[in-house]
Amino acid sequence: MTKKLFLFTFGILFVLKASSQTTFQKAFGGTASDEGRSISQTTDGGYIIAGTTTSFGAGGRDVLVIKTNALGDTSWTRTYGDANGNEYGYCIQPTSDGGYIVSGSSQNFFNGEEDMYILKLKANGDTTWTRTYGGNGYEWGSQIQQTTDGGYIIVGQTPAFSTTFQAYLVKINANGNILWTKTYAEGAIGTSVQQTTDGGYIVTGEVGNVGAGSSEFYLLKTDASGNVTWAKAFGNSGFESGKVVRQTVDGGYIIAGTSEEALGPLGPDMCLIKTNSAGDTLWTKLYGGALIDECYDVVQTNDGGYLMCGKSFSFSTNGDYDVYIVKVNSSGNVQWSKTYGASGTNKNEIGNSIAKTADGGYIITGESLYSFGVGLRNLYVVKIDSLGNSGCNETSVNTTMSYFHPVVTSISTTITSTGGVMNLPVTMINGGTIQTDLCISVPNRILSQSNEDQILIYPNPVSSALQVNFPSKLFNEFIIYDMLGRELLNGSFRDNHIIDVVNLEPGNYFLKVFDSKEHIFQTIKFLKNE
Repeated sequence: MTKKLFLFTFGILFVLKASSQTTFQKAFGGTASDEGRSISQTTDGGYIIAGTTTSFGAGGRDVLVIKTNALGDTSWTRTYGDANGNEYGYCIQPTSDGGYIVSGSSQNFFNGEEDMYILKLKANGDTTWTRTYGGNGYEWGSQIQQTTDGGYIIVGQTPAFSTTFQAYLVKINANGNILWTKTYAEGAIGTSVQQTTDGGYIVTGEVGNVGAGSSEFYLLKTDASGNVTWAKAFGNSGFESGKVVRQTVDGGYIIAGTSEEALGPLGPDMCLIKTNSAGDTLWTKLYGGALIDECYDVVQTNDGGYLMCGKSFSFSTNGDYDVYIVKVNSSGNVQWSKTYGASGTNKNEIGNSIAKTADGGYIITGESLYSFGVGLRNLYVVKIDSLGNSGCNETSVNTTMSYFHPVVTSISTTITSTGGVMNLPVTMINGGTIQTDLCISVPNRILSQSNEDQILIYPNPVSSALQVNFPSKLFNEFIIYDMLGRELLNGSFRDNHIIDVVNLEPGNYFLKVFDSKEHIFQTIKFLKNE
């Protein structure tokens, strides 16, 4: 595939239009291994990312959380974990108090086995509380969501209360105390949960020993107390796995995952199952190419269609994986598809999570192996517009669509009410990450009604003297921040509008200009040269 690596620097005038869409690609991490598993947009227009790192932290693997601004530049980073064990971050969501909730797994805090690991964070990344949940076995929290009562619902799996794995739901209050826990179906794991409009929950994952295949899509509907409303399996003679479920605007559900009812000789392929509110199938389809293509996340788009995210082996010319997204309409028919990643042999990129953004585009996170960033594996972030454009390292591909032919089996699910042990781990907090800009494009935004109010800076890039022009207004103060949000310079405008930046290290910075009432009038990004 043909891909280009470039860095877009800002021109003289930074005047944004409200209808525009920012795009960029970035890598984050250190010299070892860092990966992104979950991403969401925050109320300030930036992004919050969760994953796992071995580059930073207390030791072993630790949960990694990165907060960025709207341009993808680092605001802060934190790692969470124990010096003697391994902690993984799988899901992060903003909470109603302005903070964040994280789910994952932790090993060695108490019994040496893995438990669900939940962290409630403040807006600055400091912990409000941390908890582990589980029994005598291996539990992990695949996904978490804040519920309408202010608490949280967690889904995962546990072998602690049966002879095999079961899907595991844990309902906690706002302080992390257990309200109830339930396990469902022998040989099942839970990967995704969402509270539904009726106050209950919809769960997907995979379940074995109920149909023709070794593993099948699992779809479970419960009431608000976790009692089963209905449960179904969808599969054929191969291996199927549900990765995520979303309630759709029509009250039904979309389930995304992977199926071995392959389009090509080596499968598996991306798979979508659309159901009504009772779990009855409306359509089921496969997407991909001749080789391996897998789906890890899906969002319903503003036009009623869907956008899938995952990885593709089919569309690489170099024998590697690339981030793979497929846009379909409300009937599941392909509209466009793209891959993102580095060119070259054994350079692998994977998309683990995708979310809609306020500007009509989408944000993706995952990992980049042997390619972008400074380490072996780096956390990879791609911001695209509504048509999938990111500005670099991308290729439009021709996705094949076919029909998936699952056998649908209603499951008589056994519920086991369990206590689930809650513990209070002492979490060590650290920080650190290195940001690599791959490309960025920032369109114009109108900041005032009059062109006379627009601020200009030049030259940009700058070596020593930065000229700031604002013809019609009186501006008194300025502050310059680095990409970590640290204040480096501040001052007042007097007889001229020149800021001496000669002592700044080469790199990207933010200039914030204040009016006479100390309101921020405009924030401008500039590049300092050697």
